Amino acid sequence: MKTFKLALAFAALLTGAASAAPVTIDLTGYSGPAATFSGSAAGANFLIDADNLSRRQSGDYRLFNDASAMLDTAGGTGLGVLDTDDTSPDIDGLGGNNVIFFLFDRTVRLLGATFSNVDSVDDVVYAALDAVPPGDFAAGFLPIEVMAGRTGILSVSDNGRFFAFGGLQNNDIFRLNSITVAAVPVPAGLPLLAAALGGLAFFRRRKV
Repeated sequence: MKTFKLALAFAALLTGAASAAPVTIDLTGYSGPAATFSGSAAGANFLIDADNLSRRQSGDYRLFNDASAMLDTAGGTGLGVLDTDDTSPDIDGLGGNNVIFFLFDRTVRLLGATFSNVDSVDDVVYAALDAVPPGDFAAGFLPIEVMAGRTGILSVSDNGRFFAFGGLQNNDIFRLNSITVAAVPVPAGLPLLAAALGGLAFFRRRKV
């Protein structure tokens, strides 16, 4: 009985995954316009791209694959989108429905985003998915919490590899300043629990 309890305690100890420290990706230091940006954070590589969104009759969204959409930095005040339908350097719903998305090469947890040029009527089309959507995809339409100096925050806790931030309506005009992500550790429980149970079997054989 003592060896059984010992093995269970050992398994519980081994299955506890260490918490990963959050990393904030500052988007105000990029220089552009540019088609894409890339970098690494939280143990993953990422690509940042710009596009436009279409709103489907079902309420879902679809990426336009607009080759004219470019990431714009507007003098280090965060990321926006430029395209042939809209020369505003923001994420907005003027002309096209601008969207900036991040694609990571492994799953991370998105913890939040910060914005500038925000006012009380701004909402963001937000999606967290496992991959770039090949067709229609569901997304939330979330209010940005306005802070001092026309800055804003969005607090979430979503795992994924694809994260999108878009503008839909004519009064949604903002810039993306940063996102905060954390690594998602591979659960230690599966291989280590098996090892612990193997140790239990060994103890039981010795006792017989």
